[in-house]
Amino acid sequence: MIATLNINGIIYYISPACKKLLGYDAAELIGRPVWELFDSSDIEKLDDSQEWMNEDGYVNILRLRRKDGSFVWMEVISNTLRYDSGNIREIVKVFRDITRRKTVEDVLATQERIMSGIVETMDVGVVICDENGILTSMNRAARQLHEFVHVPLSPEHWSSTYGLYESDGKTLLSKESVPLYRAFQGESFRDLEMVVKKSNGEHRLILCHGKPIIVQNKIVGGICVMHDITEFNTAKLSAHQADKLSIAGQMAAGIAHEIRNPLTALKGFLQLLRAGNENGSKYYDIMKEELNRIEIILNELLALAKPHEMNMTQHDLSELVQDIVVLLQTQATLHNVEIHYHPTKEYVQIWCDGNKIKQLFVNLIKNAIEAMPEGGSVWIEQMRRDDWIQVSIRDNGVGIPQELLQKIGQPFSYTERDRYRSRAIHLLSDCRVSQCENRSCKRGWRRYNFHRIFSHRSVNAKLAKFSESGYKYLHNPSTS
Repeated sequence: MIATLNINGIIYYISPACKKLLGYDAAELIGRPVWELFDSSDIEKLDDSQEWMNEDGYVNILRLRRKDGSFVWMEVISNTLRYDSGNIREIVKVFRDITRRKTVEDVLATQERIMSGIVETMDVGVVICDENGILTSMNRAARQLHEFVHVPLSPEHWSSTYGLYESDGKTLLSKESVPLYRAFQGESFRDLEMVVKKSNGEHRLILCHGKPIIVQNKIVGGICVMHDITEFNTAKLSAHQADKLSIAGQMAAGIAHEIRNPLTALKGFLQLLRAGNENGSKYYDIMKEELNRIEIILNELLALAKPHEMNMTQHDLSELVQDIVVLLQTQATLHNVEIHYHPTKEYVQIWCDGNKIKQLFVNLIKNAIEAMPEGGSVWIEQMRRDDWIQVSIRDNGVGIPQELLQKIGQPFSYTERDRYRSRAIHLLSDCRVSQCENRSCKRGWRRYNFHRIFSHRSVNAKLAKFSESGYKYLHNPSTS
């Protein structure tokens, strides 16, 4: 819509488009001051009405009142036509309907205010930098964490200004290591730890999540969310300490249980000998066995407590297993148990601590033998699977009761009345062997079968799966 005004703002021409935009016929508006169509609040916002009237290219956003009383948003552009003398002859106003755009802008502005309010009231700290990497925004929680606000601030000064340190609390973060800067550089991350050193010297452990702000495939900033986990970490350490004390209590109770029985027997025999029992000489062998039993328990506990340093060398897996079969063959024969070993036909080398792997097989085969008091068979099978070697140990014993499956690896987790008395210290040692190979090892046990899968290059433990009918260790090949 185009309107022509004189220097006093009186309309003396307006295009027919006024009917569609404002509901007026042109004749109804000619001769009227143009400001009669403006909302009074918009007129008050004009800095200088003469500037609005006379300045070429002047643009303003105003509301015009329609004939029905409603308003429409207009973008108004001014131009002047002058005489040769320079005096104004007439003023031309070009009106463009921007109601739809203005509505969208208002909605976006409202959403932005709501989101800003939400971010401001969040219990976690939020910091934002712009497209130049300049820190521009910190919410209430971030301000409380740092105790002061210094924005805008370039990334070179973030660490020194706000006391940002590595998780050790001693090393000041470099610019490239600051979580917000990493987000600004395009990195998305979670659970990144840093320490904030406050002005009173207090250290706060902070967990950071961050990501870049991307608009139309272009990074226009970065955002970092900061969780203060100082109290949570303290509680976690306390819980861990409580767990260790609980385990120590279980171990103490187990040791007392294991040693009390032979001590009780020894006490009884000593009383018989003191009473001058004529059959006292017959008790010496039994007393010796009970003392040996105590010695075995103590030796196993000492072995469990030793530091487990790894001595990694190359070994022939078949030779390792064959040595164990020969070692335990006599014990198996005494218990009426047959051991069947089926190695691979090919020569297989693995990288491992030979003594620990042997101890692992000794414990598990002994458990299999003890699980069959009436006799039975143990099958040891060795199979090649691409880059993997699987060793499977099976028996036809009574199995581990379902209620004990979750307790495997816990010291002294069985009772006297359990038919399958898997040697608790042995099984705990098995777990320690695997944990020495890889601290992230998980354990899984089944009822009848034990499978251990080796890479022919290494035996670094990676995965274990639970099932009802056996237990399995999986090992991944070395990546070095």
